[in-house]
Amino acid sequence: MTLAAFRSPLASAERQMVGTVRLLREQAEKVLDTDELVIQQVDHLIAGMAWDDIARSQTLHRQLTQLDGELVRLMASIWRRLTGS
Repeated sequence: MTLAAFRSPLASAERQMVGTVRLLREQAEKVLDTDELVIQQVDHLIAGMAWDDIARSQTLHRQLTQLDGELVRLMASIWRRLTGS
Protein backbone atom coordinates (compact mmCIF):
# COMPACT_ATOMS: atom_id res chain seq x y z
CA MET A 1 0.00 0.00 0.00
CA THR A 2 1.39 3.39 -0.94
CA LEU A 3 1.59 6.26 1.49
CA ALA A 4 -1.04 8.22 -0.46
CA ALA A 5 -3.42 5.26 -0.40
CA PHE A 6 -2.90 4.98 3.35
CA ARG A 7 -3.47 8.72 4.03
CA SER A 8 -6.72 9.04 2.09
CA PRO A 9 -8.80 6.80 4.41
CA LEU A 10 -7.17 8.44 7.44
CA ALA A 11 -8.08 11.91 6.20
CA SER A 12 -11.64 10.77 5.55
CA ALA A 13 -11.91 9.21 9.00
CA GLU A 14 -10.52 12.38 10.59
CA ARG A 15 -13.08 14.56 8.78
CA GLN A 16 -15.87 12.27 9.94
CA MET A 17 -14.55 12.30 13.50
CA VAL A 18 -14.32 16.12 13.53
CA GLY A 19 -17.90 16.35 12.26
CA THR A 20 -19.12 13.92 14.90
CA VAL A 21 -17.33 15.78 17.69
CA ARG A 22 -18.80 19.07 16.47
CA LEU A 23 -22.30 17.56 16.52
CA LEU A 24 -21.79 16.13 20.01
CA ARG A 25 -20.54 19.49 21.28
CA GLU A 26 -23.59 21.27 19.86
CA GLN A 27 -25.94 18.74 21.44
CA ALA A 28 -24.15 18.98 24.80
CA GLU A 29 -24.50 22.78 24.68
CA LYS A 30 -28.24 22.39 24.03
CA VAL A 31 -28.57 20.05 27.00
CA LEU A 32 -26.68 22.45 29.27
CA ASP A 33 -28.75 25.40 28.03
CA THR A 34 -31.92 23.42 28.72
CA ASP A 35 -30.70 22.53 32.21
CA GLU A 36 -30.07 26.22 32.90
CA LEU A 37 -33.58 27.11 31.74
CA VAL A 38 -35.06 24.41 33.97
CA ILE A 39 -33.10 25.69 36.97
CA GLN A 40 -34.33 29.22 36.28
CA GLN A 41 -37.92 27.99 35.98
CA VAL A 42 -37.74 26.04 39.25
CA ASP A 43 -36.14 29.03 40.96
CA HIS A 44 -39.01 31.19 39.70
CA LEU A 45 -41.62 28.67 40.89
CA ILE A 46 -40.24 28.45 44.42
CA ALA A 47 -39.30 32.13 44.85
CA GLY A 48 -40.30 33.31 48.29
CA MET A 49 -41.44 29.87 49.47
CA ALA A 50 -40.22 28.28 52.68
CA TRP A 51 -39.18 24.62 52.65
CA ASP A 52 -42.41 23.62 54.40
CA ASP A 53 -44.45 25.50 51.79
CA ILE A 54 -42.54 23.75 49.01
CA ALA A 55 -43.18 20.37 50.63
CA ARG A 56 -46.93 21.00 50.99
CA SER A 57 -47.69 22.80 47.74
CA GLN A 58 -49.76 20.61 45.44
CA THR A 59 -49.70 23.35 42.79
CA LEU A 60 -45.91 23.41 42.82
CA HIS A 61 -45.74 19.62 42.64
CA ARG A 62 -48.08 19.63 39.60
CA GLN A 63 -45.96 22.33 37.95
CA LEU A 64 -42.75 20.40 38.60
CA THR A 65 -44.30 17.19 37.27
CA GLN A 66 -45.39 19.02 34.12
CA LEU A 67 -41.92 20.56 33.73
CA ASP A 68 -40.36 17.12 34.14
CA GLY A 69 -42.61 15.67 31.43
CA GLU A 70 -41.73 18.49 29.06
CA LEU A 71 -38.04 17.96 29.74
CA VAL A 72 -38.30 14.22 29.07
CA ARG A 73 -40.01 14.92 25.71
CA LEU A 74 -37.36 17.51 24.81
CA MET A 75 -34.47 15.20 25.68
CA ALA A 76 -36.08 12.38 23.67
CA SER A 77 -36.34 14.73 20.70
CA ILE A 78 -32.69 15.73 21.00
CA TRP A 79 -31.69 12.05 21.27
CA ARG A 80 -33.68 11.14 18.15
CA ARG A 81 -31.99 13.91 16.17
CA LEU A 82 -28.57 12.90 17.47
CA THR A 83 -29.00 9.21 16.68
CA GLY A 84 -31.18 9.58 13.60
CA SER A 85 -33.84 7.27 15.04
